[in-house]
Amino acid sequence: MVIRHPDPMAMLLQAMPIVAMVVYGTIYLRQFLDGYPPPLANLAILIALGVMSFYALWRLSPFTLYRFRHSPAHVAIEKQRLIGRNPLLEHDLSRVQRISIERYPFNRGYRYVVCMHLADGRRIVEGMPDAPRPEPIYDFAVRVARFYGVAEGPGGPPEE
Repeated sequence: MVIRHPDPMAMLLQAMPIVAMVVYGTIYLRQFLDGYPPPLANLAILIALGVMSFYALWRLSPFTLYRFRHSPAHVAIEKQRLIGRNPLLEHDLSRVQRISIERYPFNRGYRYVVCMHLADGRRIVEGMPDAPRPEPIYDFAVRVARFYGVAEGPGGPPEE
């Protein structure tokens, strides 16, 4: 089973410097074409926005691809980047007993993450999707639980 999970925050962080570069570039070009030579600081800002755009496209991944398999039971997590290599993370899921959505403190509030509970008491959370509310990741957790035939966490999405 393959699940493609979007990351809206990464998409936003990739789009912001590009939009700022287009807007600021338009202003810079207008000043230049009107015969008023813009200060070099304006050019430095444009170059900095270009570097920020390249770095965001190179390091952030707007989509994560989860490849779940039955035999052997494991998941391959691939962060799909627009530029550069796609990092791959794998977890052995042969001893998963339960899948739940856990809440953890983040800044001044909480975030929710899909958590896979193993038979020996350990939990797998690295690479699993997280969100500021449990609803966006609840469908992901239910699909994975049904695929492996394990119990879902406490029935339904957790309350805030």
